[in-house]
Parts: sequence; C-alpha cells; structure tokens
Amino acid sequence: KRLFYFFYVFGIKRKIKKLLKKNIRLGEFSQIVHRYLCLYLTKRFGIDFSAATNTEILQTIRMSQEGLLSEKEETILFDIQTLFIRLDFLRFSLEGPENKGEEEREKKERVFQLLGLIAEMESQHV
Repeated sequence: KRLFYFFYVFGIKRKIKKLLKKNIRLGEFSQIVHRYLCLYLTKRFGIDFSAATNTEILQTIRMSQEGLLSEKEETILFDIQTLFIRLDFLRFSLEGPENKGEEEREKKERVFQLLGLIAEMESQHV
C-alpha cells in the first residue's frame, strides 16, 4: 500500500511539472493546479476533498489530526492556504498578466510552490 502511495505521489508530481509545457491560459492552469493539490490532499489524508471549499479542506485536515499538528505542520497548512488563495485569484481574475513572460513566471512559481509543499508534507507526519 505504501508503494502504491509513493507511485501516486510521483505521478502527481510528474503531471504538475508537465503543466509547464502546456500552452494554456493562466486561469485554466491555476484550475488544474488547484485540482492536483486537492487530489494530492485527498490521497494523503484519505478524505475526499473533490467538492470541498478551500476553508473546509484545511479545517478537515486540522480536525483529522485532532489538534496534534506541530508548528512545522501548521506552517505547511498555512502555506497551502496561501497557495489556495493565490490560485483562486488567478482563476477568477478578469485581468491576466501584462505579458507572456510574466504569465510564464507565475506558472513556474506556482508549480515550484506546490512541489515544495508536497515535499515538505512528505517529510512530515501530516
């Protein structure tokens, strides 16, 4: 079972990296990154987050850990919340970046932010 989980996480990370090669608008890109984050959290915690709001996801994770999160784990959840907020802004913003270079930079930052959060979570007991 642990091996299956390892390959699942590996696959999600690979899909996230491949997003940078796709020529899609920032709003759609942000929607996909958001979905991958929810899929990862669903697999990580064994709780279906497919129809949950960002706030519900974070509250459910905290409740599932029964208040036993370390300071580092709380920091990771705060960073996830920050990523959710940024992705929502990008998904629902009427105006996109001013130029293609800025859009590509934003995409790279979100991908590296998500990959970093996954790595941090995998190194913790969260």
